[in-house]
Amino acid sequence: MNALATDQAGRIARMIHDNPALKGKVTAGLYIGQKAETVHRVMTPDSVINDRDKMRLSPPDILLTNYKMLDYMLLRPSDYPLWKHNIPETLKYLVVDELHTFDGAQGTDLACLVRRLKARLDTPSDHLCCIGTSATLGGEESSELLVSYAEKVFGETFGSSSVIGESRESAAEFLLDSEAVLHGLPSCSEDELLPGPSMSLESYLQTQAELWLGQFDSDASWKVEVGNRIRSHSHFRKLLGVVDGSVLAFDDVIEALSKQDSALAEVSLEKREALLSSMLALLSCAKGGDAGSESPMVHVRMQLWMRELRRLVASVEPVPALRFADDLNEDQLRVHLPVMHCRECGATGWGGVVRKLDSRVRCDLREFYREFFGYGKDTTFLFPEERDARELDIPGISVRMCTSCLHLENGAGSSCSGCGGPI
Repeated sequence: MNALATDQAGRIARMIHDNPALKGKVTAGLYIGQKAETVHRVMTPDSVINDRDKMRLSPPDILLTNYKMLDYMLLRPSDYPLWKHNIPETLKYLVVDELHTFDGAQGTDLACLVRRLKARLDTPSDHLCCIGTSATLGGEESSELLVSYAEKVFGETFGSSSVIGESRESAAEFLLDSEAVLHGLPSCSEDELLPGPSMSLESYLQTQAELWLGQFDSDASWKVEVGNRIRSHSHFRKLLGVVDGSVLAFDDVIEALSKQDSALAEVSLEKREALLSSMLALLSCAKGGDAGSESPMVHVRMQLWMRELRRLVASVEPVPALRFADDLNEDQLRVHLPVMHCRECGATGWGGVVRKLDSRVRCDLREFYREFFGYGKDTTFLFPEERDARELDIPGISVRMCTSCLHLENGAGSSCSGCGGPI
């Protein structure tokens, strides 16, 4: 994908720039279909070469692309200069990222593309070092299947030792050379554990570090010091023991920690959530190793699942409840209307359709969307005068609406003239 290739290009540029043995000697280029906002004809600390004409005249040592663009480069006459000066031994490494995405027909396409590339460059047999990377394809327990798969894709021979898995430390192994010397929760308000509206990320992280671990020197290695100190904090050690390499819901982590820490169980749920967010933010920046060669102390991975606010409706009642229309049955939909929000005054209310000579608000979503996006004259917006009142306001008219049949009433009666229900 273009976004992934662009991200990798930036990291490769920084790796080359920061390595004296590579800087000025090794070049990298990015050749994808998407045009870059800024064209680079030379390597920079944060960018690789992305000017196509430059790469055609002087091909880079490392070329980042995707399989579709590689297909074009092998076919288009304008890209012939990229391969013009290659000898059979020029191409030494071929890396395919996200290898698990190439299955079925797409895997066959990739296998054919690799063979065309080797044929075009006259690459000798068993000369090309092929690498496939994936975080989800499998592990050493399925090495035979992975080797067979790789041989089909790359057309090369792979040994059983070619499968490189991952090695994880357990929580006990990670904490083996440290002991708990820091205890307790930050004695602060809930707001101090959350980032302020104008607070920078660096300022927020430093504030959390001081709340949990005490004062720090404001030098470049303070994140390494965070890593050194936080390993000795009892709350972090409990958190690591609760998770221990598994995937848990945020609420489940809070519940498990509350059972182990009586002080945590005594504070409000909101503050417990803020404390966990603060600790996770701190762990995301904590470094291990020495200053200048540090690496993440632990890898923090969080996923936020969100649902699209499509077909969002609210019940017509003094305290409306937000719901998704697709989750409601036909009877429930009759007393729900689309949610409207005024960008000018900030008010939130309902939307509906009121036909001429009709006093009932129509709640059919298709009809409302057709009228709304077609700028229809029958579109009506209703905003509560107060949060806890049934009194509604249509521009120029003061009315009340029946919560049972959505009938509009101009009078002061207490019952609906349409269905007899309460107003």
